[in-house]
Amino acid sequence: QRVISRHVRAEMERMEKPEIDGERMMGTRAYLDMCWRYTHIFYSRKLSIVERVENAAYVIHFLRLWRMYIYNTPGLLLSKNFITRETFRDTILSCHCFINSVRKTRDFGKGTALCIEKFGSDCCEKHFSAQGSWQENKRNHNASTMRNCAQKENWLNWLKVNGEGPTWAKSSIHSREWDGEDEE
Repeated sequence: QRVISRHVRAEMERMEKPEIDGERMMGTRAYLDMCWRYTHIFYSRKLSIVERVENAAYVIHFLRLWRMYIYNTPGLLLSKNFITRETFRDTILSCHCFINSVRKTRDFGKGTALCIEKFGSDCCEKHFSAQGSWQENKRNHNASTMRNCAQKENWLNWLKVNGEGPTWAKSSIHSREWDGEDEE
């Protein structure tokens, strides 16, 4: 995330002067700007919903135009000059998911908050990680082992929300890396 920080992008912009051979950096700077916009769709604490939707639309159009340019330019190959197909599709899908969730909340969830923090797979990863910790850090699960661990996990979840539970069971703040130090 430091690579996409405002400081790095500003320094690259300064170096884009012709006397420093900066034309070769324009694509990298554009890509880093797109990455910054993508991460701030989900992690910014200051962007409005409208700005997040605009960023999602920007990312979708940037990736599609870039892919079309590579595809239609002789001598360039998608396999060598573009991101992987899975990354392309996942990024496009997550942007569309965000936009459609905003639309769905607007149309059907009057008065309901849009829980952007629940868009990722963190909840699944935390669940399976907790399941594995009850089985000696075993990461392969079947229905039987998950059923056996459910009672223990429910007890641990109760401790997390109970005000009188031990402090070691409380949920910590997910990350302070996105606390807005790089907001624009």
